[in-house]
Amino acid sequence: MRRNRSGLVTGEARLQSPGSNRVGSWVIESYLVPSSIQEAISILSEYEAARPIAGGTDLMVEKPPGVSHLVDVSRLGLSYIRKDASGLKIGACTTISAIAESATAKEATSEILTEAAGTFSSKQVANVATIGGNLCQGLPSANMSPGLIALDATVKIVGSIGQREIPVSELFVSARKTTLDRNELLTEIAIPRLPQKTAGAFLKLQRTCSDVALVDGATVVTLDEDRSCRDVRIVIGGGVAPVPLRLREAESHVRGRPIDEESIERAATTASGLIRPRPTSIRASPLCKIEMCRVLVRELLTKSMMKLR
Repeated sequence: MRRNRSGLVTGEARLQSPGSNRVGSWVIESYLVPSSIQEAISILSEYEAARPIAGGTDLMVEKPPGVSHLVDVSRLGLSYIRKDASGLKIGACTTISAIAESATAKEATSEILTEAAGTFSSKQVANVATIGGNLCQGLPSANMSPGLIALDATVKIVGSIGQREIPVSELFVSARKTTLDRNELLTEIAIPRLPQKTAGAFLKLQRTCSDVALVDGATVVTLDEDRSCRDVRIVIGGGVAPVPLRLREAESHVRGRPIDEESIERAATTASGLIRPRPTSIRASPLCKIEMCRVLVRELLTKSMMKLR
């Protein structure tokens, strides 16, 4: 172990920028490039003022106070999209553009992830933003969260005392708050293989093509041999609540019965009554978001069923 000029223990990490560097009013004392996941975790464990950075598209805008050491995790072999017998594995540092352009991700997720990635901000941002960063920020309007929850995805989290796997739905506590400890890294997202006769959809309502969602959401539908609904998951995000919502009560209107216009409309109407958007939203009023939710759920279920024809 050795110390750089700021006094930070670096181990084998290469010190990219010794001394203090100013980004506006934000002072960065060290920018460290660890050579392994365990080294990155060691730095995060020892220094409370250290924060991981990959794409940096949120972090460099937010400039959180109290963070003075940046730990670059973008070179730890965490950028990949792999399919195996159990499903799809995506490294946390995989860029949003890579997902949007991946034929493997498109086929394995019924286009849900590629559709979500394809509506992610501008091309310039998507080229550097990562799926792990999008999740770890814990933003209610994050593009990738609804689809991953609908796909029953899990995340692998590695820390100083070992690793754990949790559903994506259990990662979020409230707006900008997750269950990650400061000395943990989210390293991988795992999506189980979709059953036969399964299809899904993602939709996003936004003001401009590069804006965050007013409302977004995803559905996954599995049919029985008689084409009645064996299983369904409906998830809505886009700032309709502090965390993405799985709308189980709305799902009950289509599960175990044929999915037709009547059952879809009942599910959509129920869904709109389950969200609680904050009244101070600057992008849309609560009444507007409630109506958008009803329309979105109707379109999501309809789009999913069209894929199953």
